[in-house]
Amino acid sequence: MKSLREYINESLINESKIKAEFTKFSKKDNWVKGIVGDYKFEAKLFDEPSMYGINDGRVSKLSITDKQNNWVINYDRGWDIEVTKKTKPYFDAVMELLEKSPKRFLESLKEHAVDKGTVVIEGKNDIIKYFKSEILPDLEKSDNNTIKEAWINYLNELLADKEITQSQYDSWIDTKI
Repeated sequence: MKSLREYINESLINESKIKAEFTKFSKKDNWVKGIVGDYKFEAKLFDEPSMYGINDGRVSKLSITDKQNNWVINYDRGWDIEVTKKTKPYFDAVMELLEKSPKRFLESLKEHAVDKGTVVIEGKNDIIKYFKSEILPDLEKSDNNTIKEAWINYLNELLADKEITQSQYDSWIDTKI
Protein backbone atom coordinates (compact mmCIF):
# COMPACT_ATOMS: atom_id res chain seq x y z
CA MET A 1 0.00 0.00 0.00
CA LYS A 2 1.30 3.48 -0.90
CA SER A 3 1.93 6.05 1.74
CA LEU A 4 0.07 9.35 1.56
CA ARG A 5 3.33 11.07 0.58
CA GLU A 6 3.94 8.64 -2.32
CA TYR A 7 0.37 9.11 -3.52
CA ILE A 8 0.65 12.93 -3.43
CA ASN A 9 4.04 12.86 -5.16
CA GLU A 10 2.70 10.66 -7.95
CA SER A 11 -0.33 12.91 -8.35
CA LEU A 12 1.86 15.99 -8.59
CA ILE A 13 4.05 14.31 -11.19
CA ASN A 14 1.04 13.45 -13.30
CA GLU A 15 -0.61 16.87 -12.93
CA SER A 16 2.34 19.14 -13.61
CA LYS A 17 4.92 19.14 -16.35
CA ILE A 18 8.35 18.27 -15.05
CA LYS A 19 11.15 20.49 -16.34
CA ALA A 20 14.78 19.58 -16.77
CA GLU A 21 17.56 22.16 -16.80
CA PHE A 22 21.29 22.15 -17.50
CA THR A 23 23.89 22.70 -14.80
CA LYS A 24 26.75 22.14 -17.30
CA PHE A 25 26.58 22.78 -21.04
CA SER A 26 30.07 23.34 -22.42
CA LYS A 27 31.19 24.11 -25.96
CA LYS A 28 34.38 22.16 -25.26
CA ASP A 29 33.02 18.62 -24.97
CA ASN A 30 29.93 16.49 -25.53
CA TRP A 31 29.17 15.87 -21.84
CA VAL A 32 26.30 17.79 -20.26
CA LYS A 33 24.83 17.68 -16.76
CA GLY A 34 21.59 18.83 -15.24
CA ILE A 35 18.75 18.37 -12.82
CA VAL A 36 15.19 17.17 -13.23
CA GLY A 37 12.99 17.15 -10.13
CA ASP A 38 14.94 15.46 -7.33
CA TYR A 39 17.17 13.67 -9.84
CA LYS A 40 20.47 14.56 -11.51
CA PHE A 41 21.38 13.59 -15.04
CA GLU A 42 24.52 13.35 -17.14
CA ALA A 43 24.50 12.76 -20.88
CA LYS A 44 26.78 12.53 -23.88
CA LEU A 45 25.07 14.83 -26.37
CA PHE A 46 26.09 15.19 -30.00
CA ASP A 47 25.14 17.83 -32.55
CA GLU A 48 23.85 15.23 -35.00
CA PRO A 49 21.61 12.19 -34.51
CA SER A 50 23.21 8.75 -34.51
CA MET A 51 22.13 5.13 -34.79
CA TYR A 52 23.76 4.72 -31.34
CA GLY A 53 21.58 7.42 -29.79
CA ILE A 54 18.39 6.94 -27.83
CA ASN A 55 15.66 6.57 -30.49
CA ASP A 56 18.39 7.22 -33.12
CA GLY A 57 18.79 10.71 -31.66
CA ARG A 58 21.58 12.93 -30.37
CA VAL A 59 22.00 11.28 -26.94
CA SER A 60 24.38 8.31 -26.96
CA LYS A 61 24.76 8.03 -23.17
CA LEU A 62 22.38 9.04 -20.39
CA SER A 63 22.41 8.44 -16.66
CA ILE A 64 19.73 9.69 -14.31
CA THR A 65 20.52 9.27 -10.63
CA ASP A 66 18.60 9.76 -7.39
CA LYS A 67 19.71 11.73 -4.29
CA GLN A 68 21.88 8.80 -3.17
CA ASN A 69 23.58 8.72 -6.61
CA ASN A 70 21.91 5.41 -7.50
CA TRP A 71 21.13 5.02 -11.18
CA VAL A 72 17.41 5.00 -11.92
CA ILE A 73 17.95 5.13 -15.71
CA ASN A 74 21.09 4.26 -17.63
CA TYR A 75 21.66 4.14 -21.38
CA ASP A 76 25.13 3.55 -22.86
CA ARG A 77 24.49 2.86 -26.55
CA GLY A 78 21.87 0.46 -25.23
CA TRP A 79 19.68 0.13 -22.14
CA ASP A 80 21.39 -0.95 -18.91
CA ILE A 81 18.55 0.32 -16.68
CA GLU A 82 15.34 0.96 -18.60
CA VAL A 83 12.74 3.66 -18.07
CA THR A 84 9.96 2.68 -15.65
CA LYS A 85 6.49 4.10 -15.15
CA LYS A 86 7.84 6.10 -12.19
CA THR A 87 10.88 7.50 -14.05
CA LYS A 88 9.21 8.11 -17.44
CA PRO A 89 8.10 11.72 -16.75
CA TYR A 90 11.66 12.62 -15.71
CA PHE A 91 13.16 10.80 -18.67
CA ASP A 92 10.76 12.57 -21.05
CA ALA A 93 11.67 15.98 -19.59
CA VAL A 94 15.41 15.28 -19.92
CA MET A 95 15.09 13.98 -23.48
CA GLU A 96 13.02 16.99 -24.52
CA LEU A 97 15.68 19.33 -23.14
CA LEU A 98 18.55 17.40 -24.73
CA GLU A 99 17.04 16.89 -28.17
CA LYS A 100 15.97 20.55 -28.42
CA SER A 101 19.25 21.95 -27.09
CA PRO A 102 21.36 24.07 -29.44
CA LYS A 103 24.11 22.54 -31.48
CA ARG A 104 27.42 23.60 -30.00
CA PHE A 105 30.26 22.55 -32.22
CA LEU A 106 28.85 23.69 -35.55
CA GLU A 107 28.15 27.11 -34.03
CA SER A 108 31.73 27.30 -32.76
CA LEU A 109 32.98 26.41 -36.23
CA LYS A 110 30.79 29.08 -37.81
CA GLU A 111 32.13 31.72 -35.41
CA HIS A 112 35.67 30.57 -36.16
CA ALA A 113 34.98 30.63 -39.90
CA VAL A 114 33.59 34.15 -39.80
CA ASP A 115 36.77 35.28 -38.04
CA LYS A 116 38.89 33.57 -40.72
CA GLY A 117 36.66 34.64 -43.63
CA THR A 118 35.98 31.03 -44.65
CA VAL A 119 32.80 29.07 -45.27
CA VAL A 120 31.76 26.20 -43.03
CA ILE A 121 30.32 23.23 -44.87
CA GLU A 122 27.40 22.06 -42.75
CA GLY A 123 26.49 18.66 -44.11
CA LYS A 124 27.96 15.47 -45.42
CA ASN A 125 25.90 15.78 -48.62
CA ASP A 126 27.48 19.17 -49.40
CA ILE A 127 30.94 17.70 -48.95
CA ILE A 128 30.22 14.65 -51.10
CA LYS A 129 28.63 16.81 -53.80
CA TYR A 130 31.67 19.11 -53.90
CA PHE A 131 34.07 16.15 -53.88
CA LYS A 132 32.23 14.44 -56.75
CA SER A 133 31.95 17.59 -58.87
CA GLU A 134 35.35 19.20 -58.23
CA ILE A 135 37.81 16.47 -57.26
CA LEU A 136 36.50 13.17 -58.61
CA PRO A 137 36.54 14.20 -62.31
CA ASP A 138 40.32 14.53 -62.09
CA LEU A 139 40.46 10.94 -60.80
CA GLU A 140 37.97 9.50 -63.30
CA LYS A 141 40.24 6.73 -64.58
CA SER A 142 41.65 5.91 -61.15
CA ASP A 143 40.99 2.78 -59.16
CA ASN A 144 38.91 2.69 -55.97
CA ASN A 145 41.99 2.85 -53.70
CA THR A 146 43.12 6.13 -55.29
CA ILE A 147 39.61 7.59 -54.93
CA LYS A 148 39.52 6.49 -51.28
CA GLU A 149 42.92 8.12 -50.66
CA ALA A 150 41.70 11.35 -52.29
CA TRP A 151 38.56 11.29 -50.11
CA ILE A 152 40.66 10.81 -46.95
CA ASN A 153 43.05 13.58 -47.99
CA TYR A 154 40.12 15.89 -48.67
CA LEU A 155 38.58 15.18 -45.25
CA ASN A 156 42.00 15.71 -43.63
CA GLU A 157 42.21 19.14 -45.28
CA LEU A 158 38.71 20.06 -44.07
CA LEU A 159 39.58 18.92 -40.56
CA ALA A 160 42.89 20.81 -40.55
CA ASP A 161 41.10 23.97 -41.71
CA LYS A 162 38.46 23.38 -38.98
CA GLU A 163 35.69 23.24 -41.55
CA ILE A 164 34.46 19.93 -40.09
CA THR A 165 34.63 18.48 -36.59
CA GLN A 166 36.56 15.41 -35.49
CA SER A 167 33.30 13.52 -34.96
CA GLN A 168 32.17 14.40 -38.50
CA TYR A 169 35.54 13.25 -39.83
CA ASP A 170 35.30 9.98 -37.88
CA SER A 171 31.78 9.24 -39.08
CA TRP A 172 32.42 10.21 -42.72
CA ILE A 173 35.84 8.62 -43.28
CA ASP A 174 34.36 5.29 -44.41
CA THR A 175 31.79 6.78 -46.78
CA LYS A 176 31.65 5.02 -50.13
CA ILE A 177 32.06 7.53 -52.94
